[in-house]
Amino acid sequence: MQLYLRFIKNAVQRIFYYRANAFTKILGKVLYLYIQISIWNALFLGNTVSMAGHSREMTVTYVILSSVIACGVEFSTIELMNRKIRTGEIAIDLVRPYNMLLFSFCDGLGENLVNICLQGVPLLLMSRVLWHFELPLDLRLPAFLISILLGMLVSFLVAYFIGILAFWFLVTWPLNMFVRAI
Repeated sequence: MQLYLRFIKNAVQRIFYYRANAFTKILGKVLYLYIQISIWNALFLGNTVSMAGHSREMTVTYVILSSVIACGVEFSTIELMNRKIRTGEIAIDLVRPYNMLLFSFCDGLGENLVNICLQGVPLLLMSRVLWHFELPLDLRLPAFLISILLGMLVSFLVAYFIGILAFWFLVTWPLNMFVRAI
């Protein structure tokens, strides 16, 4: 277990090593969120009550929450596996005394924890200031958190499966784009 905790720690340290990259990702997420909310505000401009049974506030809440959740659910396992297979590093990893699946999961989990802290929390704070966003806390919160954890697991397993396809394909970036589009 300590070995896999070390993998998470290494992933966190790797993210903090590239601080400028983390900062530009925050700016990109804020800009994306601003554009999304502006589009929905423009769509609701003509119809102030509701659209398809959803109010403007509900839609903005959905956009903000989905952006924050995306910070912690996307795994870069496809790129990791593709790089390891392309460079031959996978041969060394396969003979090491740890589970490659758990290593990839811990690596991605470490990245996602940092992304939640460095991107998700600032998005929530900026949303609170700019759009007066409030988290909808009610009795469904435990089920919501469980569904996020299960979504993370499914996201990782799909990314791992496509990453393993790099054994048979020369490049996996088109598959990665397809997964991110879904």
